[in-house]
Amino acid sequence: MDYKRFLSGPKNAGLFGSAPPEKPFSKAEQASQHDEGIRPATSSSVNTLPKARLSASREGPQPGPQSPRLGNVGTFILPPPTNIQSLGPDPTYSLSRATTHTTRARTESGSNAKSSGDKRDAVNADILQRVKGTFQGADRDGSGRLATHEFVKAFLGILQTEDGGDAEALSKLFMRIDANSDGSIDWDEFSSYMLLESQGSASIRELESSITFEAPVTPFVPEGGAHRDVITAISHVQLSNGADRYVTCGKDGVVKVWNCKDMKLLKSLAVGKSWVTCARLLPLTRKLAVSSFSRAMKIYDLHTYELCGQIAEIDYAPMAMDVWVPHRNKDVEMVVFGDGGGFVRLYELRINPLEDKNSNDRFIDTPKWAYQHHSDWVTSVKYVEDTNCVIAGSLDKFVSITDAEERVPLKVLEGHIKGVTTVDWSSMYKFVCSGGQDRRIYLWNPFSQKPLAQLTGHTGSLQQVIVNDRDNQIISLGSDKTIKVWDIRNHKCLQTVQDRELYPLDDTLHAMEFDMKRKQLLTGNLKPKMWQQIITTSASAGHRDPITRVLYNPMFSEAVSGDHGGTVSVWHVPSGKLRFRFYNAHEDQRITAMNFDTARRRLLTGSESGEVKVWNFSSGACLSRLKPRNREEVTAVLAIRGSLMRHFLVAGWDRRITFYEDNAERSVGPGRSISGHRADILDMVIMENSPTVVTASDDGEVWAWNIDSGAPKRKMIPPGHADRSPDERPIEAVRFLHGKMRNILVSVGADRFMRFWEVHEGVCVLEVFTGHKLGETVLALAIDPKNEVVVTGDSGGFIKVWDMSGFRSSSHAGMPPSCSEAAAATALASAGGGVPMVREVAVWRAHHKVITSVDLAPVTHGLFVLSSSHDKALKLWTQDGVLVGIFGNHVWKLDDPATWQARSREPLDHKDKFDLDVGRRDPRVVGTLGRPNTSHLAHQYSFVSTLAAASGTASPMTPMLAAGADQAGGSGRPSSAPLEVARVMESSYRQRLSRVGTLKKEQREMRRSSMLGTPESPLSPKHPPLMERSSTLGPVASFRPSSAVGSAGGDEGIYDDEEDEEEGDVVESDTSSAHDSDVDVPKPLWVEDFDAARKGRPQLDVVSAVQQRHLQVYQPKGSKGLNFPSTMGRRDGAVAHLLHISEPAKLPERPSTSYKRG
Repeated sequence: MDYKRFLSGPKNAGLFGSAPPEKPFSKAEQASQHDEGIRPATSSSVNTLPKARLSASREGPQPGPQSPRLGNVGTFILPPPTNIQSLGPDPTYSLSRATTHTTRARTESGSNAKSSGDKRDAVNADILQRVKGTFQGADRDGSGRLATHEFVKAFLGILQTEDGGDAEALSKLFMRIDANSDGSIDWDEFSSYMLLESQGSASIRELESSITFEAPVTPFVPEGGAHRDVITAISHVQLSNGADRYVTCGKDGVVKVWNCKDMKLLKSLAVGKSWVTCARLLPLTRKLAVSSFSRAMKIYDLHTYELCGQIAEIDYAPMAMDVWVPHRNKDVEMVVFGDGGGFVRLYELRINPLEDKNSNDRFIDTPKWAYQHHSDWVTSVKYVEDTNCVIAGSLDKFVSITDAEERVPLKVLEGHIKGVTTVDWSSMYKFVCSGGQDRRIYLWNPFSQKPLAQLTGHTGSLQQVIVNDRDNQIISLGSDKTIKVWDIRNHKCLQTVQDRELYPLDDTLHAMEFDMKRKQLLTGNLKPKMWQQIITTSASAGHRDPITRVLYNPMFSEAVSGDHGGTVSVWHVPSGKLRFRFYNAHEDQRITAMNFDTARRRLLTGSESGEVKVWNFSSGACLSRLKPRNREEVTAVLAIRGSLMRHFLVAGWDRRITFYEDNAERSVGPGRSISGHRADILDMVIMENSPTVVTASDDGEVWAWNIDSGAPKRKMIPPGHADRSPDERPIEAVRFLHGKMRNILVSVGADRFMRFWEVHEGVCVLEVFTGHKLGETVLALAIDPKNEVVVTGDSGGFIKVWDMSGFRSSSHAGMPPSCSEAAAATALASAGGGVPMVREVAVWRAHHKVITSVDLAPVTHGLFVLSSSHDKALKLWTQDGVLVGIFGNHVWKLDDPATWQARSREPLDHKDKFDLDVGRRDPRVVGTLGRPNTSHLAHQYSFVSTLAAASGTASPMTPMLAAGADQAGGSGRPSSAPLEVARVMESSYRQRLSRVGTLKKEQREMRRSSMLGTPESPLSPKHPPLMERSSTLGPVASFRPSSAVGSAGGDEGIYDDEEDEEEGDVVESDTSSAHDSDVDVPKPLWVEDFDAARKGRPQLDVVSAVQQRHLQVYQPKGSKGLNFPSTMGRRDGAVAHLLHISEPAKLPERPSTSYKRG
């Protein structure tokens, strides 16, 4: 937070106050200064507070003034930035405590530090008194507290925040300070917030992204395209059609226009034979104004490149120029010159309506005023819109500030010991920046005419300085071709680069320009050279410990995250920047729970020791401490506010809900508690505008409570709860829907189901199997405010996004669909006749470790997903799975996808895809009483039962298929299925029965959870197989692909018609029993392959009498009709005899990719 324009006189005394100008440095004082680093301009005039040397761990010298946002004119700089840890266990402290602590630290650093510290403390005391006077002056009723409108009115134009300095930004600042939401703040709250915010910002600065420039790139310029003499000025102009151009001016009297995209030379304009000094784009007419040593300014059309106007016969050659459109008259353009006679001249330009559009004299110029403020060349001028004044630097060593409307007397900034060559203005921090031949950069407070600080380090005279407010930087160019990048806030030199190219005519650089749009710096000697801006971030900017949770705060567009090390970080979501951080929230204890209060201004954190603290997360101030009843881990915290009660609710491993009063006390003991759960409480949530609180426990029970009475309202148990193993019962996360559907609760847990509960009735209206990875638990859940999107995250690192618009549209007048309606809609969608109420729309791997939480961030640019994990990464995603960036590692702009970490969602690798496909198998295919759901098999194998019926042979498969046909509505043998295929299927089925026992052991090892169980089925090994299995492979094995049936686990894998298959080499039966394709082969594959074989052969009879004479016939006792050859038990003969093929090896190999999930 920055503080500006604390004038020495009354607030409305004038533009620049009434303080007299200060004398410049003497040569002796300048000679005594250090050659490198940052230092105060004078010992008495610096209106800033130096950085305290409080931490012994800080390395290197820290000379001179530093502050979190140093550089504002008339800046009120906060007391020394320190680490929050140095303030002791309670970071909330008064202004007197901070001053005492600072003085003590300075005393320990030595007598010299003490003497200088006394002077700086006197400055701070004076500034604090000014701020306090402003605060008290706004307190009209004498209550000692300011309401929102009083605060905004008092500090509008004085305070500058991260969000700006307007009324809206100050209102947000007020809400940050007013953490308890009582609608007013007093001086203690205000001063404590300023001090803590300053210290936290200073510690964060070391972790921020470093924005520097990479090696320069010189574009290809054809023969004759470069300037013949040194470039004197570079400008970036925006045309009326949206295109932008670079304009370079040279001593050869030529102006060149370049395409910004490819640096192609578009036009060379011969202005004259004398030097061209400057070029500016007229903002209203979009014409190019060019000044030169010919004592004239010429105006060119950038579309036709024709001369369309000029200001001729200026008394002295214009050395510098600036243009703008005045607020009071939008039909004119103002042009200010600094010339060789020491004059600052202002002209007004109008379009002459009487002149033809093709005339060379289309502009009328009217001189407004001319002042000879300087005794030497005026080398640089800058118009400041904020104060409507013109800043000019001259070789006479002075900087002048002239009011454009001549209302305020001239102000002069004195301090340079040699000529001033360049000036610029910081619109964000409100200071003047000047550089000169004395190799120093000065930062000035124009209202008090006092220098704030000076930056030294250049070894040559300064040619130009540019203030880059967006990146908090100052870029300076020296005559020795050295470029330095400075941090505005702490005045450190971030980077020094040098153009090492040797130039033939004049080995120097005179000009540079920073292109904000393309993030590149341009310099040039004979042709332009580009320095691309790069962003690097310290690895320590992110979390160093596993992250517990992330929460999105829509009020401030911030994400707040806490980790196991007790660190709480506040991130700006639209940019990814770290805004604030404090450490050791619970000393050496892990943060295990986090939540906002109802107004989203305070943060509640719970620890593994049972302690809960209440924080102002914007400043790191601990507002209250809730004493634990016992030392059981806290898993959920809530803040509730009603008309009669304000409480905090705490739940966890003690299996109870404990109440704490929400008051102004620093330490609060536990109040009443309610209990009923028989297992640890894992999550807790409150219904909007209702006293209903819901808790979920480790044993799978969901309880609804009336907080007013403390009585339980409902006890909700998921369907099939008793049949699940204990490790599949926990409910990990619960969330309520919003608005009219706020009585609907969504729960997820270890069984990977997402259930929708109607809390008032206590019924489950919809049950959705999420299909997360087998063996993992769904731990994270988030719902958007519009009830359209649900996000789930699991312990395997996967995130799924669900569209629940179907559920919302199925509701009636805000009421959810009934159980029967939900079941009917689900059945219809499963049959392919409708859209499911909740459907999966995206899935991706977000982390490589457990996902601990997800949250949705609805911003102006769309809906984004926040995710935290044990891998210490906090990430931002689009709802389609595109990675925007990792907090602490990247910065971005949400409205600019080019700044994102990825352009598209990263596809899943083969292993993850296979695991997710296996995980999508719905365990509900196994019905009650251990009987499998065989409706999917009725269609696939119905012709086998038909064959058995035709032959009169009873098959163990027949009753199962008959039951499946009943479930599926009945189905006869497909007309396309030949009878021989039916026989092959029957044979294959019998072989599968003989291998079930072998497969069970291998499947059990690969199985990750007991999702399917091992119910007894008609296909279990106790039913004797009809044929013995041979230990050798026949020719049929050549087209038998491997499958991953074993990974499904249990006998029930043979009932699943959606087995995933992997490509692989055919292996021997004895070593690949877990991968036999005969275990689960979908009907389409067999039919397709056998049909392909039949098409290449003559039409064959079913079984000829000649063949039957040569076959050993197996016929069950008492059976009649068709007989099956005993050699069907051997794979080397069964299929060949059934198909009547003499060369079984010629059967086509079944492609492993021929079967796709239906």
